[in-house]
Amino acid sequence: MVKSSEAWLQDIVAQRRGRLKIFLGYAAGVGKTYRMLEEAHTRLAAGDDVVIGHVESHGRAATTDLIAGFEQIPEHLNVSQPTLVGELNVPAVIKRQPDVVLVDELAHTNAASWNKKRYQDIEEILTSGISVYTTINVQHIESLHDLVAQITGVDVQETVPDAWLKQADDIELIDIDPKVLLNRLAAGVIYPATKIARAQDHFFQLQKLTQLREIALQQSTRQLSEQNAQQGQQTRHFLVAISQSPSSDNAIRWAYRQASVFDAPWTVVHVQQSGKNLAPAVQRHMSLAKKLGAKTV
Repeated sequence: MVKSSEAWLQDIVAQRRGRLKIFLGYAAGVGKTYRMLEEAHTRLAAGDDVVIGHVESHGRAATTDLIAGFEQIPEHLNVSQPTLVGELNVPAVIKRQPDVVLVDELAHTNAASWNKKRYQDIEEILTSGISVYTTINVQHIESLHDLVAQITGVDVQETVPDAWLKQADDIELIDIDPKVLLNRLAAGVIYPATKIARAQDHFFQLQKLTQLREIALQQSTRQLSEQNAQQGQQTRHFLVAISQSPSSDNAIRWAYRQASVFDAPWTVVHVQQSGKNLAPAVQRHMSLAKKLGAKTV
């Protein structure tokens, strides 16, 4: 069958389009931006041309240190605001034509731009053939808006359409134990001291964070499943690595629920030094895994 000129043009555009990678988290402070910068440094060291379009350090020293070493595209400044507001400078990024541009906070609403939303800015950049690394928390996904509001009592205004997110070539879930996240908050790593108490009274509560974490895990699993289905890869296998931590039981139960939904095999693994006996806590976790039908290693 002979292709039409329109079909040929569509093929050329598709080949030129940049790749989109999303770093997904369930709350502020889990390490999305940090992980994005880590991977960007790896690509930079490999010889790829990687630049920063817009990255928020939020005053976190470790994140600020990772920003060093990258060329930063000058942002578009909105001088009509009481204070200068920096926005992603889409024309400057496209003119620069890097291999990859880092763009934080995907769900952001622009204060001054020809596009209302940042994901629309990113769409322009992808269409120009530039790959994008970006970050988002699960509460900013449109279809999860009501569910997150019920859990947290917070009505999140900035959202990104699910249909747009589905085009991502890769989604990496940045996952940490909610208790670790709460420790980060208390230590002043996430917010300044003046904001910690308010965060603890609202969003940052163990039960809420645990529920948000499970939603994020389900979202990333669902997206991977859909991508595999599109590529004709129907085989799924869930792997859970456990330790003596009490939270291992939660991870095992989550894997069981996901494996049941997708009718997939699942394995629970524990790594230890040879010659040593399993700790009693690990034995209990393994017993639970076997009871739920997992293969244990």
